[in-house]
Amino acid sequence: MSDQESTPTQDPAPPKRSWSNFLIGLHLAAGVVFLVALNLLSLAASRDWALDLLTHFRFQYTAAFAVTGLGLALLKWKRMAGVALLGLLLNLWFVVPLFIPNADTCLAAELRGDDTAPSLTLLHVNVNTANTRKQAVAAMIRDSGAEFVFLQEINQAWVGAMEGHLDDYRPVKLDPRTDNFGIGLWFREGTAAPEVVSIELIDISDGLAQVNAIDATLKLDTGQTVRILSLHTLPPVSGTYSAARDAQLAEAARIAASTDGPFILIGDLNATPWSSDYRAMVRDGGLTDSLRGSGLNGLACPGASWPAGMVSLGMIPIDHCLTRNGAVVVERTLGDANGSDHRPLFVEIRLAE
Repeated sequence: MSDQESTPTQDPAPPKRSWSNFLIGLHLAAGVVFLVALNLLSLAASRDWALDLLTHFRFQYTAAFAVTGLGLALLKWKRMAGVALLGLLLNLWFVVPLFIPNADTCLAAELRGDDTAPSLTLLHVNVNTANTRKQAVAAMIRDSGAEFVFLQEINQAWVGAMEGHLDDYRPVKLDPRTDNFGIGLWFREGTAAPEVVSIELIDISDGLAQVNAIDATLKLDTGQTVRILSLHTLPPVSGTYSAARDAQLAEAARIAASTDGPFILIGDLNATPWSSDYRAMVRDGGLTDSLRGSGLNGLACPGASWPAGMVSLGMIPIDHCLTRNGAVVVERTLGDANGSDHRPLFVEIRLAE
């Protein structure tokens, strides 16, 4: 037997991980650990206001787990890729319902083609008190053609600017303030003016917020009445403010549940659909969130309205329209911010018989 024949064959040595791949994997793994920690804390959101803040970024968590998980899988860090997959599935549990049509979404598709159904168009704009582009905001309002316009964060300067540039609209209820919680309602001229059954400014936080909402019950020319609550909650930046916001959301749910006819809640609620108190409001008020079934919004979260000017993936949905008792949103669009830190929300609502 020759020497060549007697030499045993050896399997090639497995390729060694390069230092660069190892460092990339280490950074991705650290990112996953950090994301997991945030998500575990967010599951206790109902226990502490600060933990509830972590719930607002479900869409961002979903994207982050998907990217890190893919990177770890390509680097063959299988265990950490599996952890990222679990995190992705957890957040998909919260995010996917926004893309799934519900009963009202299907009803909206039917009503969209029914020109005989009573309809009304609403525009909600958090103008940002310090915003200097008042003429641009007024032009946007005129171009929208909305029949009912709710402005939030208005002061006396904003009221004066709207008087000078909103000839097609008349003010119905105004509460300008020197802080960021002024609020107002305008009707468009030339439309079938609704009969105002009742309209009042109310603090629905049991005194905790000390800011007013607009509570209006209107009778349309069809004879139907609809109740609209325009609400600007306090931002949950402290335990005190968070308690006030939660009280506002809870009372909004009570008002919705106690209203027999069509009901609309619209405004800057300073909460995303994943906040524990927002979810409680939807549940207890029997409300339908117009975000449900709204579909993709490019790289942004569906309904992402704040902070305008940030990259789309960094924005979150805190400006909302919710309905019940036959009020159905058939169109929902976000406009340009025009100098505000919020994008305006336009909705067309039709009333089911």
